[in-house]
Amino acid sequence: MRNFTIIFFLPMLFLANCTTFNTSVNSISLEDDFSGINVFIGPGNENVNINDIQFREYAKKLSILLSSKNFNVVDDLNIADQVILLTYGVSAPISQTASIPQFGKTGIASSTTYGTINTYNKNQSTYTGTTTNNYNYGITGVANINYVVYTSFLIITAYDYKVFLKSNSSVQMWQTEVTSTSNNNDLRVIFPYLLLASEKYVAKNTNKIIKESVNSNDSRLKKYYE
Repeated sequence: MRNFTIIFFLPMLFLANCTTFNTSVNSISLEDDFSGINVFIGPGNENVNINDIQFREYAKKLSILLSSKNFNVVDDLNIADQVILLTYGVSAPISQTASIPQFGKTGIASSTTYGTINTYNKNQSTYTGTTTNNYNYGITGVANINYVVYTSFLIITAYDYKVFLKSNSSVQMWQTEVTSTSNNNDLRVIFPYLLLASEKYVAKNTNKIIKESVNSNDSRLKKYYE
């Protein structure tokens, strides 16, 4: 058995300059419709300040999604109905191993022999022949392929800010979580794909984990890059 390492694109497909991210979406909500309410976006990651430039970039993209779902994204916390905490990140490298079958000759299926007999001195002769083998082909072994993947994640959590002001208690209203495992650890590349995967489910109740694939040719991605 041979062991070697290659770059292995397990969850991503590269065909005709096209990239596909496979994602998992899990969303839970106390209500069916939050349209028209004012929401304020804040950082959910520990030690991330609201003025952090990377957070501001991601928050801007999230506001595009929320606005398309009839949320009013506001900059003034005092007029917010909900506070939405945006949490994001990429896992440490995850080592994986896949077994790939190796194909080759497994035996002789049949043989064909042909030759020539040459006679000389009346009672003496020589024979020259050739045998051709027809082989069977199949799995002859397994090669182990070692590769590394990363899990990128986006968690959008909404709290009732009015309740917080009255009772100083945190009441979670909805949460949408999106993850994607691939060989890519650049969250700035993956983030729009995570948002697009969540579009149909944000602030909704999926009742289970939903699998969504997002293709780089999807025209809906464009708005997250403008």
